[in-house]
Amino acid sequence: MPIIKCDYCGIEFDKKQSNINQSEREGLIHYFCSKECFGKSNYLGSKTLICAFCGKSFKKSQKLINRSLKIGLSNHFCSRECSSEFRKRTSVIICDYCGKDFEKDQHDINRANKKGYKHLYCSRECMGNANKLIRGKENPHYKTGVKLYRREALAMYENNCLICSCNEKLHVHHIDGNRHNNPSDGSNWIVLCQLCHNRLHIKSRHENISLQKSLKLLQAC
Repeated sequence: MPIIKCDYCGIEFDKKQSNINQSEREGLIHYFCSKECFGKSNYLGSKTLICAFCGKSFKKSQKLINRSLKIGLSNHFCSRECSSEFRKRTSVIICDYCGKDFEKDQHDINRANKKGYKHLYCSRECMGNANKLIRGKENPHYKTGVKLYRREALAMYENNCLICSCNEKLHVHHIDGNRHNNPSDGSNWIVLCQLCHNRLHIKSRHENISLQKSLKLLQAC
């Protein structure tokens, strides 16, 4: 067996040629005599950081630092215990509905800010009552007017399918395929029952034709 040198401690050791070939195929260029040397090698080129909770200095490999930055983590901790305790920190804030002071985990506050939430509430009841007062796009449950255009389209077609005149399980189909394109004159809507809607898309896909052409063929049947 070939004799190679450990890239961490420098000790020479035997390694099977098949294992060396496999390492080369996988792009591994370093060899270690033991798991201990492999583990310690991860700290080569590491940086000394300060724990965000306890203030202790510790070493962390550049690979792990880059991974943390990639997923948006800016704080570093020397242990899992410090990470857990840091998440449990609380701050006293004021409910944006009832004005009551309450404690909230700092981790939850940061997450809310990251998601762009402008208001914080002490309870689900306060959140629900506050949302009832907010109309339009400012409401977190705003659905881009989906229910409005459905109601208008059904009224235009008198709750009947365009093809078979059925009045059960009705769908609103967008002619150009863009459900966000909802002109006020309803020119991009047609109402179809579930069966006809499925037939429309299946015919278009199987015969490799546009939805508009598939609709004309179904209406001609």
